[in-house]
Amino acid sequence: MPGPSPPPGDPRPGPDKAWERNNARHKKLTTNWSFLDEAMRAELSDQGVWIDNADQTVEQTVDAVLAATGLRTH
Repeated sequence: MPGPSPPPGDPRPGPDKAWERNNARHKKLTTNWSFLDEAMRAELSDQGVWIDNADQTVEQTVDAVLAATGLRTH
């Protein structure tokens, strides 16, 4: 069972979306790691770029990564 959802405005997909994605895959994780979500948000929130791609296509996610990192080529 997934954990709590991230607070509003949090730029990262929450454990509910991760659980949904895992269950949609052919090969599924056998352990629910959602309990680590809160600790990761608390300890890693200032590291790198976080992009909520929960409702994005692959192309939209790539565009967001390129824009956030300054690697956009067009």
